[in-house]
Amino acid sequence: MTKNILAVIFCVMALIFMQCKNKVNSQITGTEVSSDATSEEVSEAGNTVTFKGKIVGSGGLKAYLDKMKMDATEPLMNTQIAGDGSIDFQSEDITPGMYRLRIGTKNVLFILDGTENEVIVDANLATVQQFEYTVQGSKNTSEYVRIVKQFIKEQPSEEDIANYIDTTSYALVGLSIATDVLNPKRFQFAYLTPERIIEIHSGANKKVAAVYPNSDLIAIHQQFINEIKISLGQQMIRVGAIPPNIAMTSPQGKTYSLADLKGQVVLLDFWASWCRPCRFNNPELVSIYKKYKDQGFTVYSVSLDRNAQSWEQAILKDGLEWEYHVSDLKYWQSEPAKMYGVNSIPRTFLLDKDGRIAAINPQGPQLEQAVKQLING
Repeated sequence: MTKNILAVIFCVMALIFMQCKNKVNSQITGTEVSSDATSEEVSEAGNTVTFKGKIVGSGGLKAYLDKMKMDATEPLMNTQIAGDGSIDFQSEDITPGMYRLRIGTKNVLFILDGTENEVIVDANLATVQQFEYTVQGSKNTSEYVRIVKQFIKEQPSEEDIANYIDTTSYALVGLSIATDVLNPKRFQFAYLTPERIIEIHSGANKKVAAVYPNSDLIAIHQQFINEIKISLGQQMIRVGAIPPNIAMTSPQGKTYSLADLKGQVVLLDFWASWCRPCRFNNPELVSIYKKYKDQGFTVYSVSLDRNAQSWEQAILKDGLEWEYHVSDLKYWQSEPAKMYGVNSIPRTFLLDKDGRIAAINPQGPQLEQAVKQLING
């Protein structure tokens, strides 16, 4: 990601940034939090929160409180702001997540965990775009405002931002920064690999799950992770690239990971019992396997079957004697098939000993020649 693109990200983040500065080298880490911040009891049901304070320049306007849900918003309530900009209203069912108080085209953002009783805002409508406001009664919001202001000022690197997400003790803040900034649906990244981006988001999700196990954010963000796995995975499907890992169960219930086969030459084979061309190709594949299995070659078969019995019968009937047979039994909705962009079968990917794609869809003599070269190379 270039400096200019990074600057754009901070301008787009939360749709409200207004000023951008040159990038500087810095190390951003999660700040320490007091023991009561990490050991708060989080209720399963939503809490009623009172919002008070003053937003200069907003007198007489209407304010709308929304809950932000990734790519969607949930309107909660609205209120009339007093003539002097004072606010004093309550909202029920506040659960862990990001909220915005929308006033015209301006937004005051909050990150709430559902334990707050009273949140006091001190802001000026003219400068909320630059996060020039303070919040009492919400430690998560105070930390969010602090780190975003620091980001705006310093324009940190991609890895600096990732480091903050990895190390912060504020799980909700880390998740919000991840989805706002390290979002491959919105931005492209020059230095963070697809694997690293997925790792960052997975870590942020686990942090939230550990502190707020009943939060709807967990499932919503996990769906986001699944979607970016597919989109990023497809970017990784090219000769010379290390493809996304697959870890699924065999007919016997044992989990096999493609990444664990590094050091061998591996043919990743997408097939199904109902696929006639796949079954037609199987005898040749069995022959190649038997010829080179003792020289470091194996097959990792991903079935697009829906019926476990049909899948197992086809393995036995066709003599597919290698160990690595996996499937989620989701037919064309198979997650690995989506990640690898598989829309027809048979579809194969030959991986070298380093786990990189050496060839895509090699067949017949071409496949055997490629296997020999990789074994001997």
